[in-house]
Amino acid sequence: MKAFQVQRQYVRDQTAKRVYKKPVAELVPEARKLLFEKGFRTKDTSSDASASIETEEKKDGDTKVKYLVLVTKVDEASCKFEFTKVSSGLLGPTSERDLDLENVFMRRVDFEAASQIEKEAIAEGEKSKSSS
Repeated sequence: MKAFQVQRQYVRDQTAKRVYKKPVAELVPEARKLLFEKGFRTKDTSSDASASIETEEKKDGDTKVKYLVLVTKVDEASCKFEFTKVSSGLLGPTSERDLDLENVFMRRVDFEAASQIEKEAIAEGEKSKSSS
């Protein structure tokens, strides 16, 4: 169980700090496509330094959910993505970074890097077994 948790945390950490070696304009359509496939309608605003995508709310049981995606340009050929899930339900609004969805996005746009991170995560999990 500890190895699994170590692996999962490693993948989440690497996903959170991922810099994509592609320009903003090339990756934003892929993010919109992923959200659309999850049942969300998107609206977005862009600028040279960054882009943002906001979805319309979608009902999920007693909760309404929407996503905010912030895309930050690192340089002309690379950028970072941050998917934030915003939920509003009986207990009020909450928001959290959705690293699982970011990982799905990474697998789509940079499968090689995602596979490498997965291999490294497995190795980290194995190390944790021997250090227990």
